[in-house]
Amino acid sequence: MCKVKIIDILIFLLVLKNLLSLTRIIVSPDLYGSLLTIFIIVIFVIDSIGQKYTPRRLLGYFGFGVLCLYSWYLSKDGLIANTMITCMIIHRFDMREITQNLFRWNFRFLLVHTILAVLLALVGVIELGSYHSLTRYRFDFGFTHANVLGMYIVNLIVLYTWNTWENLTYKKIGWLFFFSVITFVFTDSRTAFIALLVFIFIIVICMYKNCFKKIVRKMAMFATPVFAALTIFLCDLYANGNIISIVANVILNNRIMLGSYMLTHFSPSLLGQDVNMEVMWEQLYNIADMRFDCAYTYLYISGGFIWLAVIILTFYLISRVSDARVHASIITFAIYAVTEVNVLNGIKFFPILILTVIFGKINYESLFKEKKALSRKFLPSHE
Repeated sequence: MCKVKIIDILIFLLVLKNLLSLTRIIVSPDLYGSLLTIFIIVIFVIDSIGQKYTPRRLLGYFGFGVLCLYSWYLSKDGLIANTMITCMIIHRFDMREITQNLFRWNFRFLLVHTILAVLLALVGVIELGSYHSLTRYRFDFGFTHANVLGMYIVNLIVLYTWNTWENLTYKKIGWLFFFSVITFVFTDSRTAFIALLVFIFIIVICMYKNCFKKIVRKMAMFATPVFAALTIFLCDLYANGNIISIVANVILNNRIMLGSYMLTHFSPSLLGQDVNMEVMWEQLYNIADMRFDCAYTYLYISGGFIWLAVIILTFYLISRVSDARVHASIITFAIYAVTEVNVLNGIKFFPILILTVIFGKINYESLFKEKKALSRKFLPSHE
């Protein structure tokens, strides 16, 4: 008989909780998500007791959890706090088990959800998509938005690559590119398509020539801080009518303008702040509604730039290992974060879960073969 592990239950609950927040098919009150969160925390607490951690380590978990909850309270948004707590919950498990379970349950849910959406569409209960302009029809297959479905598939492709890394071939990569094109055709999600192209391109060049691996590793080390600084800098310039920032805003579909509006009306926040989304019309910012479409501006202003610093530092350190899938994931995250805030959700977009390494060396050793590539002094060990 197949033995059910704690990690299997945790990932199932995390993926289910995520799906309930993404679907139009299932009307799910917030109570369901809260109950699932309670179940996950209870399982984590019971499992932690069984691990017989030292009081010092338990105190560290408690302190980090309180910090996350305090940041959540300040920002009134649990996006980054949820991810950090998730990293703490799953950190002791083998990364292979994590990625395999994430892919397994996400794929199964997508398959069932798509079939159900098509059946409901056939009987006229829901639409499979919507018009976003007079000629632009975007399929979402029952998800809340076409971009949400696009990110869901990006996540699946990244997870598939991690799980098949040792046996990855050009033929398999060709199929991944094919599914990327199909995803773009149906969802018309340009951000998802660009993210997939970047990820696949980096994997291909690293497989083709070893000399590219060093270049890609250097890019991974600095990609996140460079894109973060550039994005925030362009948002700041936009308020002064800078032509470069205006062109960038057109290319990025008003994301620079949205970020600039936030920078103009709110100061940066260390641990988070509640941002009022009500918009006052201004000639420079001709917008009707306010939202965060960029992970960098979200962290800098609302989520708390301490978490941006944690992400930048951890990605820099972990980029020093010789693992192309890690480098490709980090670079893809850095680029995708310019146009999408949900990259900060580890269940929606796996690469951010690499942050589990900050909680101990067990997960680090199960993930990478080259243990000497990253200095031990940066990774705390279990006590």
